Amino acid sequence: MSLAACSLTSTRASKSSAKHSGKSYVINGKRYYILASAEGFREKGHASWYGEPFHGRKTANGETYDMNKLSAAHKTLPLNTWVEVKNMDNNKTLSIRVNDRGPFIDGRIIDLSRAAAEEIGMLRSGVANVSIRAITGQRARELAAQEDRVNAQVAKKQGTASRTVAAKKDPAPAAGGGGAWKDYRLEVSGGSEPAQAQKLIAALKKEFAKVKLGSKYQNGAPHFFVYVDGLTKSGADSLKKSLASRGYGQSRVLAQ
Repeated sequence: MSLAACSLTSTRASKSSAKHSGKSYVINGKRYYILASAEGFREKGHASWYGEPFHGRKTANGETYDMNKLSAAHKTLPLNTWVEVKNMDNNKTLSIRVNDRGPFIDGRIIDLSRAAAEEIGMLRSGVANVSIRAITGQRARELAAQEDRVNAQVAKKQGTASRTVAAKKDPAPAAGGGGAWKDYRLEVSGGSEPAQAQKLIAALKKEFAKVKLGSKYQNGAPHFFVYVDGLTKSGADSLKKSLASRGYGQSRVLAQ
């Protein structure tokens, strides 16, 4: 959304990268400060990846997110910073550019695109132990110059060269299809505070047309839920997975 792009371990960075720029943003009641410089930045933790339903939507730097291209989301690095990501489980490394924010869940330090997750060998596992270090100076400029060519090579290798960025809305069901194309909803726990649920609704409404607020009484107190209607089964499953990686783990897919 980017529910991007979502709270995590403290950043382990060198002293040269410890100062923030003064710019900040708030997600789920927590404020994140953007680093003034990526110089010397290093960090270890868990990486995750995100694909649908964010494919085709805007990233934090205004680009269109394409899960079939190499990119990453980070909470505090300056946007467009290049980083080297090393999968500590298999020693594969990848140089990648940060163009989004996230993941906002404890212990996760970076979110990779689907293509990047496949390149670094963590697509099936979903999460991997990684180390990351910022790439700056001349090497970063070289990587930027090669980015389009590298993405073309990755797309050819992964068989995604012919896949275009998806539109924001699903196509209409075929005539006589009984409307089954969009007969699912996702129910997401919004917590006991209405303000928290409203923040989630505001974020989801940027991406989905049918977002509603509901409540149920649990142990004598109201508990709020956010509903996203008009989803395909695969879209609802993908949204559930993506929201879970961003701290909204209590959700379920319902047939309507």
